[in-house]
Amino acid sequence: MALARTGAAGWAPVVTLLGRISTVPPRQVAAITKLAPRDRPFVLGFVNAHAVNLACAQASTAAALAAADLILRDGKGVEMVLRRAGQKPGVNMAGTDLIPRILAANKGRRLAIFGSEGLWLASACGRLAAAGHQIHCARDGYRDDAEYLAAVGLYAPEIVVLAMGMPRQEMLAQKLARAFPDRPMLILCGGAILDFMGGRFPRAPLWMRHAGLEWLFRLWQEPRRLAQRYVIGVPLLLWRMARIAAALRAHRSARIASSGAVAGGFWPIAAPQLPER
Repeated sequence: MALARTGAAGWAPVVTLLGRISTVPPRQVAAITKLAPRDRPFVLGFVNAHAVNLACAQASTAAALAAADLILRDGKGVEMVLRRAGQKPGVNMAGTDLIPRILAANKGRRLAIFGSEGLWLASACGRLAAAGHQIHCARDGYRDDAEYLAAVGLYAPEIVVLAMGMPRQEMLAQKLARAFPDRPMLILCGGAILDFMGGRFPRAPLWMRHAGLEWLFRLWQEPRRLAQRYVIGVPLLLWRMARIAAALRAHRSARIASSGAVAGGFWPIAAPQLPER
């Protein structure tokens, strides 16, 4: 089973990925919600417990996830790993909550919507259009990458929403960024965001979200598809947690030693470089 393996490269790819997370303090949340295209492609990604397990299974997946320009923490599992490693986890920045806020702050910009399928994609696009968004192209999540690249080349969207699941959406995001290096374009890796926007699945009750239990609600909604991710993946992450945290602490100690910084108990978190309007 892929989730049960750790790559031959050991923990280094996972440490690199977790080390790139921008743990956002409350005062920076407003700035994140106002992300906008600037002068080049800018990829926003999220790391949750499933992403960590995928990164443990394959170094190439870890590299694809880590290649985003800004990576945010999504969920309780990654919070637990970071805390165990001695790092402040910052505010939980779930993409399902954040991406609609980013889109609302960019109303009027040209959108490309890639992901989900048929009815649910059409429903999500309809709701976005009704809210005043300009959707210039939409494709389901089952096309060849060449078709998405061609659509971006033809329609020149300012914002691209990718909702194909990990790690495909992250790999496509990097292909788009490489294909259009001078294009002002914000690329959002959104997972199941279009299924939620399109009404395919309801969100978990607020109390479950606040308690970090949205994953349990998602498992109840899609038990067959998500059983491996949650029934197997959550215990697997707990089993791996001590070793991942130890590798993160060792990485932190090496950074402090090489930079001459004074250990303060937590990694210093630099303000993310955000595109401005």
